[in-house]
Amino acid sequence: MKVSQATAPLVEGLWQYQSVVNTRPHVMILGGVHGNELSGIQTIKSLRTKMESTTMLERGTVTLALGNIKAIAQNTRGSEPLSDLNRCFTPAILSNISNSNPYEHHRAQALAPFLAVGILST
Repeated sequence: MKVSQATAPLVEGLWQYQSVVNTRPHVMILGGVHGNELSGIQTIKSLRTKMESTTMLERGTVTLALGNIKAIAQNTRGSEPLSDLNRCFTPAILSNISNSNPYEHHRAQALAPFLAVGILST
């Protein structure tokens, strides 16, 4: 059985595990898009523990990510009132790079490339 190898966190709250035989598929699991929805957060934490303590990945890549880290820390839906990470994956928001953007915009921009690879790889 091939052993999975973890890479260092690529961005805050994102971990990627690759099999020794780095072939497809590539799966990304995103939990905690809303900081007060605990089941996804717990799923990511549980999967990280399993990925780091077993040889369960025979091939491909698994990317695990916590979505809205600020909202998770606050146990709120978004980091600010009316903020909603899942509404930030639009072309207009993803292409608008500005330090004055809300946290959710920056987070979507950081996660989008990993989501695209996970969705497009088969």
